[in-house]
Amino acid sequence: MTAPPPDERLLALEGARFALPDGTQLPPMSVGASGRLAVLVGAFGFLFRALIGAVRLLGGSATVLGTPIDRAVGAGVAGLALAEPPLPPGFTLERYLRESAELLGMGTRAARRAAGDLLARYELDRAAARRLESLAPVERRVLALVHATLSEPSVLFCETPLARLDDASGAYVESVLARATEGRRAVISVADPGGRERALLDRADVALVLDRHHAIARYTPGALPLGGSRVLATVTRRGPEFREALRARGLEPQPLAPVPALQGLFGGQAENPERVALELPAQDATRAVFAAAADADAPLVELVRLP
Repeated sequence: MTAPPPDERLLALEGARFALPDGTQLPPMSVGASGRLAVLVGAFGFLFRALIGAVRLLGGSATVLGTPIDRAVGAGVAGLALAEPPLPPGFTLERYLRESAELLGMGTRAARRAAGDLLARYELDRAAARRLESLAPVERRVLALVHATLSEPSVLFCETPLARLDDASGAYVESVLARATEGRRAVISVADPGGRERALLDRADVALVLDRHHAIARYTPGALPLGGSRVLATVTRRGPEFREALRARGLEPQPLAPVPALQGLFGGQAENPERVALELPAQDATRAVFAAAADADAPLVELVRLP
């Protein structure tokens, strides 16, 4: 496993300008994350694809542990697990891992041994001869996590690994994710911060929030408020819709006096930013707040306990 110097940031974007495959250019972005686990909230799909060159960096800099983002996977610094990984038709699990190992520069024997070791480590050896197209969606997601560890990288980038799974599938992927990230640093995106993925936020050293390709918040989650707490919630836009979505869930938001600084804090991305106070339900705690923000398309950037 590559051992990075301790002072290098897990992820660092400095004036980074990316171009999507269709030619769309994203606005410059400057944001960074340190620690062992960074959780991404928002449309960060472009960042994962920048690791394999599908999204190009036009200007500024983007690094993973000091390595340019488009070279991090090839250099063995980062491993990548996409939510919907492209898999070659006709390949078996064993062939897919073995030929991937060869592409990483391993000799034939070493690649065969590495593939066999991985299959055994994650209890997939009995499925070694299965064709990739026969895998269920949850199996494809597990394979993506296992494949991402092939080069023994220092950091894993995992795109929404726990999203849209039933309880049994979610528990299975969660266990594989825990083993794949053991002893490694990780950058993991979430689709529903109020559901199963909430546990990732609780463990994160830093969370980065993105709205319409603008980095709008960076915070240390710590432990989010528990049920029964009185909290302060802030969204950067669609405040009225957020309040209505809260009421639809039986919560009664209390609008606070306008805070002019909110507009300046979030700049051009802020449209009707709003702070409200409310009592969290005894059950599910913050789940209802996150769900209301998602329904209202209102980026939630602050949720803190009030005295």
